[in-house]
Amino acid sequence: MGAPHGSTPHLHDVEALAVRVNRGDLSAFDMNNVVTEMAVQTAMLHQDRCVKNRYYYHDPKTGKWTVIPYDMKARCFSDDLCMLQHLTRTMTDMSLQDAFATDNRGNGRNCAAEGNPCRNTPTYCILSCESFNSPLFCDATHPQDTFPESDGRSTYNRLVEQVLRKPEWREAYFRRLRYIMDNFLSTGWLQAQVAQIKGQIYADARLDNAKWRAGDIELGVAALLEQMRVRRGQLYGPYGRMIGVVGANASAVNMAHPVRPMVSAPTPASWNAAGAWDDLLEDELWPDGATSSSDGSATGAHAPAAMPL
Repeated sequence: MGAPHGSTPHLHDVEALAVRVNRGDLSAFDMNNVVTEMAVQTAMLHQDRCVKNRYYYHDPKTGKWTVIPYDMKARCFSDDLCMLQHLTRTMTDMSLQDAFATDNRGNGRNCAAEGNPCRNTPTYCILSCESFNSPLFCDATHPQDTFPESDGRSTYNRLVEQVLRKPEWREAYFRRLRYIMDNFLSTGWLQAQVAQIKGQIYADARLDNAKWRAGDIELGVAALLEQMRVRRGQLYGPYGRMIGVVGANASAVNMAHPVRPMVSAPTPASWNAAGAWDDLLEDELWPDGATSSSDGSATGAHAPAAMPL
């Protein structure tokens, strides 16, 4: 946002939006977009997202604000292709990994195995530690960074905090996260994308590494697949009860959660700019047309039941 012809940018509308969010009023947002963006980021474990690397766009046609992720260490020419481009970049550049994050932001390190404590500094134990890998990441108790001078208060996301405070939107977020887990993370779809993209870029990646030391594609792919395995185990295992996975035992650590057979998950051919993101954004949060009230809460006879905070 900004004034035309290079004059001084204005942020009055954003400041007014922030005031509304701080008051718990989410009615200005396209909440279907908000919970979908949160769920996709959580499934991938993108760790550099709480207070930066996002655009807020006001659609003049709908009058609603939407969230657009940015700077996920891949050039995203469309939202539909972002996840695939993250995969491509991650295969050869593990040292700059924000999406599909591992400990120390790459290199396949495991803080827990090395005996490092779960703390923000000097080591970012992204994949090993609850402060980062929780589905509640970016709320007030799970800030991106914790600085002694601010007690972490400047590094959490107020919108995420308000979504998770409202039981109906908290449930909507977990419902969307379960959909993504069941259809993308646990079906083998992501692993199939890795295999396909690896085949397409393998020769060039080897040449780039030989000349520029860009990164060994074999090591990158191995670390990426391991991150997916661990992340799947976290979400279905220790976080399963929180998310609402049927039969999940929140106290069980199931890092070896099996890959489920692919039944109706999207195929590479169907993942395209015409429909993939739209499929995720379809109004499937509640059955039978529950709607949003003026304060951003769900209304209607079939609004989701409240999830315990």
